[in-house]
Amino acid sequence: MTEIITNTAELIEASTPLEFLSDNGQELEEGNEIIQALMEAMEAHPECLALAAPQLGIKKRIFSLRFDDQIKIFIDPIITKKSAYDKQNEE
Repeated sequence: MTEIITNTAELIEASTPLEFLSDNGQELEEGNEIIQALMEAMEAHPECLALAAPQLGIKKRIFSLRFDDQIKIFIDPIITKKSAYDKQNEE
């Protein structure tokens, strides 16, 4: 089973964009391999609702989310809005 990294110190490094094509236009396997790794980890951990590639030790901007019975993959997401989240007020 794939180990999921939860140590914040390891996850704080900036990740790089995921590339599917090389400079000369050749398809790269890296993207497909990362997607497969995320899918396998999500399937192995059904309690997991979301998983980012850095949590698998892959420093790329790609993550997966579980919606009901489907797993969706998000590649190079761009955050357009953020708001404060206070876990203490949740209780």
